[in-house]
Amino acid sequence: MKPAEFEEKDYEGPLYRELLFGNHRISTPGQVFENAFGVDAMMEADHPWIWELFGLSNIPQGILLKDYRWGWVWRRYGENRTLPTFQVNLLIQAKRPDHLCGKNSSLLRNGIKGSYWRFGIRAHQQVLLEQLERRLRHRALVVYAAPAFHELNSLYDHTANQTIVENSSFVRPSHMVDHHHWNYERAGSTGVATSEPEAID
Repeated sequence: MKPAEFEEKDYEGPLYRELLFGNHRISTPGQVFENAFGVDAMMEADHPWIWELFGLSNIPQGILLKDYRWGWVWRRYGENRTLPTFQVNLLIQAKRPDHLCGKNSSLLRNGIKGSYWRFGIRAHQQVLLEQLERRLRHRALVVYAAPAFHELNSLYDHTANQTIVENSSFVRPSHMVDHHHWNYERAGSTGVATSEPEAID
């Protein structure tokens, strides 16, 4: 097992810039708020690839988070906080993966045949993201995001070529219920959620 050569923040910046696709509507609150809300970024993403990946031919208009009740968030945060005054359609928790070589028999049965990437999730964060996904339903997309590469040179190349989004893995929190890791061998939304292996497509 080999951790990615870059840090999570190194990946987040170029990922978010690409997802915005030229607009500037994004909020990236700090760690205290992330611990209460569960996400690294809230944005209006215009990149068509992510929406096609999740079967949407039209980019969702998004929602105003301030129009919802967030009592469970504010209790955890310790006070109310002003949420973005612009509409958001994508809420992301970014992850830094490990790269694993060799075959894993349980993953092999679920379609991962060789080397792959894996990231772990934190239990309390997963609970928050599940609540967030249920609250927003199909009005906005809530996802984990992680690169389908692990070398720093690949990060720089994809940043320069603006191909970070197409070379990332995205999974909804609802697919991670009762699991601890997301395993994937390619970009997109296909992978295997484990502890007990469950293929997701």
